[in-house]
Amino acid sequence: MKKSKVTTVLIVVLSLIMLGSVFMIGYELLSRQNDKNEFDKLAELVEETASVSANEEIEKENNYEKDISMLFKQNADFVGWLTIPDSEVNYPVMHTPKNPEKYLRKNFNGKYSMSGVPFVDYRCKLDSGNIIIYGHNMNNNTMFAHLVNYLNNDYKNSHQTILFQTKEELREYSVIEVRKTDIYDTIYNNLYSEMQDVLILSTCYGKKEERLMVIAKRIK
Repeated sequence: MKKSKVTTVLIVVLSLIMLGSVFMIGYELLSRQNDKNEFDKLAELVEETASVSANEEIEKENNYEKDISMLFKQNADFVGWLTIPDSEVNYPVMHTPKNPEKYLRKNFNGKYSMSGVPFVDYRCKLDSGNIIIYGHNMNNNTMFAHLVNYLNNDYKNSHQTILFQTKEELREYSVIEVRKTDIYDTIYNNLYSEMQDVLILSTCYGKKEERLMVIAKRIK
């Protein structure tokens, strides 16, 4: 009798644990999808606005330039838009020097988000010439997950261009190096002495302290 009760209790406990795990997995998947949907809305907004401007015969620097003016009004932390043509990387970029990791787990509107928003290193200045942008390597292939593709030479050669549009201009960069490294890489602390006019996209890769960098040189 006692053995039967213990077995029943064990089954109930295991069932609750299983249900809890299923709930958490479902919640995580839903959260990630919601994050993706929010970014898609922002991307559509800047694309649609740019199309309207084009119809009004406002000249654009090239086909990749977007009208991001409304995003500066929506959030003062917004500093630009990052795009890798023909890829999923098409995101707003934030910069909060006094609160470096503010958007690590917040969305564009400041609400909790597992995906966060790509953000500029707090030590960088947009007019300094060298910029590091951080982003999560998400399991659902959003944010900076696609940077892993740069480890493939064919992908690297066909995705050389990275665009970063600020309030003042559209900057064009060409990929010069893909580096598997870690958080102790000297480039994080000596960016201005090691290189000039570069944009570095940094994301998690492998173990906890490992990182992947895509380094691009400004050409325009």
